[in-house]
Amino acid sequence: MIDLVRSWAVIVCESFGWLSIVEKGIVLDYLDSRKRATRSGKNLENTPSGVYLQTTTEKVATDPRIGRVLAALLISMTTGAIVLLALSGRDCVGPWCFLWRVDDPIKKALQGDVQQTADRWNGIEVFYSNTRRGNIEYLARLDGVKAKESINCHFVVCNGFGGRNGQIQTTRRWKAQQSAVKSKTWNGGAMTIRICVVASLNGPEPTSLQRIRVGGLIEELCRRFEIEGKSVYYPENWKE
Repeated sequence: MIDLVRSWAVIVCESFGWLSIVEKGIVLDYLDSRKRATRSGKNLENTPSGVYLQTTTEKVATDPRIGRVLAALLISMTTGAIVLLALSGRDCVGPWCFLWRVDDPIKKALQGDVQQTADRWNGIEVFYSNTRRGNIEYLARLDGVKAKESINCHFVVCNGFGGRNGQIQTTRRWKAQQSAVKSKTWNGGAMTIRICVVASLNGPEPTSLQRIRVGGLIEELCRRFEIEGKSVYYPENWKE
């Protein structure tokens, strides 16, 4: 671990012109010698290259400019990773995942009030709301449903008008693990999960974030309920 930190310090120092080629050679030679010495039980801390490396490391630790650079790099990389994970909807692994898992949109959307069993669902249907805007309440009113809990789908993915762009709204049917009901516009099966995307075939297409969210949602649903890809159905102009 110490060698890893020292190597990183050398790379940073060289990037900003704080190490010459000769100095870098001394440091890298020391690191290589240290690896060999570790296997033989020797101590290289008091050798010329070892003393030089310790001095260089102290420079990294005491120079405020280097500290600011390292802090900025750490913050930028962490923030970038969290943003990419938020857009992808994928699982996170590693020490920083507590920042991500607090508000994982996919896992949060899949939460329910009853136990979910692997054999409950065997298919997924993605369809458009055929509206320019919408959310659960708005779409329920359009369908003539008195209560939003009765909307005939399990998830609604918003486009920024009526709900945040890419927001996944969970309906009561999903939380209770209830099937969608057959109607004049739908004649599917009782084991099909319905995902409504606020978009239209002839109007506004799904946003990039909507597609990403739907992709992440479907990936997790297929994993949980062992649904095959051939049992997932999309609108005609859907682009994955």
